[in-house]
Amino acid sequence: MRASEKRVSSKLDFYRRWLAGEFGNCLRSWLTWEDLLASGFKGDIGIRNVRPGGCFVCPVPYWEWNAVRVILFSQGGIPAEDLRYNEAAPDEHCVFQGEVCRTYRGLELRYAIGRRKTHREAMKTASNVHGLAALEIVRAYVPDWPDVEVLLDLYDDHVVEFSTYEVPVGCIPGRHTLIWEVRLY
Repeated sequence: MRASEKRVSSKLDFYRRWLAGEFGNCLRSWLTWEDLLASGFKGDIGIRNVRPGGCFVCPVPYWEWNAVRVILFSQGGIPAEDLRYNEAAPDEHCVFQGEVCRTYRGLELRYAIGRRKTHREAMKTASNVHGLAALEIVRAYVPDWPDVEVLLDLYDDHVVEFSTYEVPVGCIPGRHTLIWEVRLY
């Protein structure tokens, strides 16, 4: 695959490829409301708007799924086709969240240490480091760092968003790090 074919060109492109498993460890996810219902899943979910900067509501308990969905697309003006669904992450076990990319300064890292925040909330108060300091931090906090490095190698100039948990999470057994996004848009 040529570099131009690997480029993640939009959030919609990312979601299509994320659901296909291209970016590694992620939560169970569903492209449509009908897919979610057909899966039989009955736990807490996250509902997200796939447009850049779009809203994210999580956790949504099973008994509130439809009410929140209806509010988002009827009162919030979000088209139903822009909503995606995934199982809720165990935020109470989150220990590290970051966004990382490679630049002329080496590894660039925005990160937050701590629990019970969504990735978006954590990045509002994130610290920034680069070079060897960034590498030392991710090696100390991210046991699945080699998985993130593979994405940085495969997707030049892209930002990789991830969260690390103290418990195993996601579709790959034994992993502690979820990939939230790989982007160059």
